[in-house]
Amino acid sequence: MSRIAIIGAGPAGLSLARLLVEQDLHDITLYEASDSVGDTSESVFADGRTHELSAGYPPSGRSRLTPWMQEAGHTFRPPETFQMDDGRPLAEFVYGDDVWRSRLELTKYLGAWAWFHVREALGLIGDDEYARLAEPFGPWLRRSGMDAMHRLARRSTVAMGQGFLDETSRLWGYRWNTLTRVYKSLTSGTREPDRGWETFWASMAERFHVKRRHRVVDMRRTGREVRLRVEVQRGDLTETETHDEAYDHVVVAVPLTELASCEGATADELWVAEHLESTRYATTLIEVEGWFDEPIDTRAYRERLLPRSERTGADQPLDRTFVASRSPRAGRGSRPLYVVHQYVDPQHDPRTNPEATDASLRARLVEQLREDLVAEGAVLKEVLEQRIGDHSPRLTRAGIAAGGPNRLERMQGRQNVWYTGSSVVHASIDHVVDYNAVLALRIRQAIEPKNLMLHALEKHAAALALHGW
Repeated sequence: MSRIAIIGAGPAGLSLARLLVEQDLHDITLYEASDSVGDTSESVFADGRTHELSAGYPPSGRSRLTPWMQEAGHTFRPPETFQMDDGRPLAEFVYGDDVWRSRLELTKYLGAWAWFHVREALGLIGDDEYARLAEPFGPWLRRSGMDAMHRLARRSTVAMGQGFLDETSRLWGYRWNTLTRVYKSLTSGTREPDRGWETFWASMAERFHVKRRHRVVDMRRTGREVRLRVEVQRGDLTETETHDEAYDHVVVAVPLTELASCEGATADELWVAEHLESTRYATTLIEVEGWFDEPIDTRAYRERLLPRSERTGADQPLDRTFVASRSPRAGRGSRPLYVVHQYVDPQHDPRTNPEATDASLRARLVEQLREDLVAEGAVLKEVLEQRIGDHSPRLTRAGIAAGGPNRLERMQGRQNVWYTGSSVVHASIDHVVDYNAVLALRIRQAIEPKNLMLHALEKHAAALALHGW
């Protein structure tokens, strides 16, 4: 039986382990550098219910996750009710004053998306076309006469933490704004598990051999096997443990930036790591007095979803609250709690401004949040939890233009090493799981070759299901 190691026990690694088991591949070990599984999933329990401080929700509707959740005793909460800050539901904001024209524009976009998606699923897009797909998504939509899709993308892309439309590439715009996501964004919105993503992934991890606090520091490939050297942290002590056993296949399910410091990293892996970027993003759980209440669950702010260059008053800070979600009251006496989202302004980020600190960044975000609430006649009562992190590591536009997507594809399976997660596919949980369904088939074929025609049909059928068909 082939032995498989997966580096990373986030959604990408855990879902792939589950899908490999469904392919009758059971000898799987997951290495997780931290104490917890689920990567950036963070669920906070307060006032009788769970509040989600992570992103990457699947759209309502078809999802491979649904039966897994049912097995674990989890259910999805009802879809959110969504409203723009001018009081209009999202569909009214997107359609504007000319519903039929807007519908034609959305249909035009979905036609372009389908043409791209089918050819990418079949491996028919070359480096020259990927170079064209590196252009910014927002300007392309406007230049192509798809203003309605531009309005929708402000909700489906910017409000979901994927970055502003003048920075996001058309490739990532296509991969995120699928047929399913466009339709469900207009009709029902996103959903969360009733007990939170963190709890769900923890229950998933119980099925597998997960080695927590194990960081892979060396990966040696011989062509027939892959040997790992792992740094194990026990308490406050760190010791190095060398694995005598070899793995037949290794899957990298963490961003390749985390693999760059690993001995044995290849030139291709280092190249990809140098061409990845993330969105800096803050999510805060707060108690507020006098803000919006039922029947609205989520409010988005039209102006703040635009890049700075398109806002009224170009000096507006980038870290203003752009989306806020009201947590349903758990019972009589429970507090009015909200989860709010802000982009991190580089001028206040210690990563880009040496005069800034983590403490000053957190204070700045809370102060901006307080100002935004005062402008709406609301009062910030308490900050319960704040999370600042890197969201959705992905190829830069320069990396896409230089042939990054096809380079990643050529890396798959080379010397029995495979790649998944946001470095390869969009960070949405549904996207990653669907991509892993294809990857599991490929790994099984590499281990147990079968009829090539049948394998090709299986692979392309699964690939066409990827991204929302």
